Amino acid sequence: MSGDRLIDRSHHEGYPDVGVLAAPMRPVFRHIVLLGSILIGHCASGNNISVTQPLLVDFNTAGGTVDARFTVSWQNSWRTTSAPANWDAAWVFLKFRVGTADPTRTGVSSAGTTLNVGSTALLRVGMPVIRTAGTGGFAANTVITAIPNATQVTVSAAPTTALAGATVRFIRIWEHARLANDASHLAPAGSTIRTGLLNPAAAYNATTNYGVGAFIYRSANGTGTFTASNVELRWNLGTQGLGTGGPIEVCAFAHEMVYVTGGSFRVGSGAADVMGEFYSYPSMSSTYLISSEAAITVGTASGNLYYQPATFDQPGDQLGPIPAAFPKGVTAFYCMKYELTQGDYVNFLNKLTRQQQASRTATALATGTTAVTNRYVLSNSAAMFWRNGIRCPAAITANDPITFYNDLNVNGVGGEVNDGQWVTCNYLLWSDLSAYLDWCGLRPMTELEFEKACRGPLNPVLNEFAWGTATIANSTYTLSNAGRTNEQVSAAYATAQGNAVHLGTNYVPPTGSGSGSATWIGPVRVGMLAHHASNTGRVTSGAGYYGALDLSGNLTEMTITVGRPMGRAYTGLHGNGSLNQAGGHDAAAWPTNPVGGYNRGWGCRGGAFESNLQFMRTSYRFFAADDTDQRQEHLGGRGVRTMP
Repeated sequence: MSGDRLIDRSHHEGYPDVGVLAAPMRPVFRHIVLLGSILIGHCASGNNISVTQPLLVDFNTAGGTVDARFTVSWQNSWRTTSAPANWDAAWVFLKFRVGTADPTRTGVSSAGTTLNVGSTALLRVGMPVIRTAGTGGFAANTVITAIPNATQVTVSAAPTTALAGATVRFIRIWEHARLANDASHLAPAGSTIRTGLLNPAAAYNATTNYGVGAFIYRSANGTGTFTASNVELRWNLGTQGLGTGGPIEVCAFAHEMVYVTGGSFRVGSGAADVMGEFYSYPSMSSTYLISSEAAITVGTASGNLYYQPATFDQPGDQLGPIPAAFPKGVTAFYCMKYELTQGDYVNFLNKLTRQQQASRTATALATGTTAVTNRYVLSNSAAMFWRNGIRCPAAITANDPITFYNDLNVNGVGGEVNDGQWVTCNYLLWSDLSAYLDWCGLRPMTELEFEKACRGPLNPVLNEFAWGTATIANSTYTLSNAGRTNEQVSAAYATAQGNAVHLGTNYVPPTGSGSGSATWIGPVRVGMLAHHASNTGRVTSGAGYYGALDLSGNLTEMTITVGRPMGRAYTGLHGNGSLNQAGGHDAAAWPTNPVGGYNRGWGCRGGAFESNLQFMRTSYRFFAADDTDQRQEHLGGRGVRTMP
């Protein structure tokens, strides 16, 4: 892009090139339909990272495979053998649905939960079931749970009135494609492909340990725009009951990730006056070395990991041990380069069933009701509050999935260039974030991994922020290009201190009026601070050691805590790309919402746009186990994936 410049590495030896980040990642999707040997499709462009229209080629009916061919490209990529000796990558995964329209059956009868449908062609487990004519009825949210033979399906609840000669519509659903292993994919020259298995620690199996997605990255050192042309990912569609082909509609999604190398690191910064910060007992001014993934003793014997309590026990219960299975950050992992954006979340919502959408939004999705998701509104329903612009139309039907859109400028027209698709997504519940990560094939980040992503292997600096110093800009930013892909600081960008969006640097509202009004203040475009004409590297871009952005400020990151039993029970299993019927994650040992309030297993790290300085420090843990389950304007997050 014009105006981009490379960073002089003499200012930040060995640091990845984050200084020219023009815009954040958002999922990129491509639709195609496979019908026999006919391929048709259309494209939608993304921002910063892009994937060309994929083609399904080399369909093998005997082997039950097909190859998805596409070109992926993103700006400001890197690979370096000097510190931090890492690279960035694209995490690519595929979603599909069968058919070109919702299948309808006539003359349907029922016996208990069994429906006699004549033919089960194009029907899939999980499809919602709607009676449109004839005798009988279904309870809300009834879905197919099994397809026992070619003429019958089993549903989740027996019809409220038995069906007789009924017409039934089955609503199509999006499913996650299961990929083959590394050797089956085609990596073009200059690139590497690593399959992300459901369980990276176990051997590949096409049905039980398949590829949930794939990492694509540089195979040699370099910086700048990276393009991998004609990548081919092999999809084992036969294992998903699609061995005879289409019609099939396919979407490809991509996230930018950074590789966090394996190895020892320290937690805590030696700030004895900060409640909740980790230290090596008994000295509160010490730090604690994590050198392996072995269990960690928490207690008051010399050398134990420990932390001080605070009001309402937000840093945690001071109990342990932290089990060996709990991801600590010593094993290498990939981390999302950016926090989840509002464009990401809209694309996610638009691939769910109506029931799942209702669970992942803030307002009731009743027929004819304007639903505004993940944000509260002022007395005027059209007013913007805390910069969350996710909306849906006023006129919606009773059963069909809703089409959501971004409308940050509140003019009722979705998807415009200034509608905030790249603004980080606030008002998320933990259940929203964990569902999104399961759907992507990623997993939640632990608070130990959070400190690793910020600090890397470097010795801690007292009261440091994610960029490795204790200094931070405290001037008043002014925004330009509000809501656009190039939303930027137009005044007061710091040239010698860490830049971050926080209470000390609230920007003038984009309209230029109502300065300080909560109506306009809120999070900004992810990665914005790295792309500025005065940026010189890690500190001024506000980046963590490995190149992840906005770890301090913008939005508070929800992470899994070591301070609650449910958090310590987390074993780091990855999402399988699918959600349960209600729209929640279905991964084992991920924290959930038990009845009874606290002790859910997650908390907050890194501070937000409305935070005071101490909340943004890398090791600050005052709210590390404060597992509130309310939609709040400062809450967001990102995902990770183990990759030994």
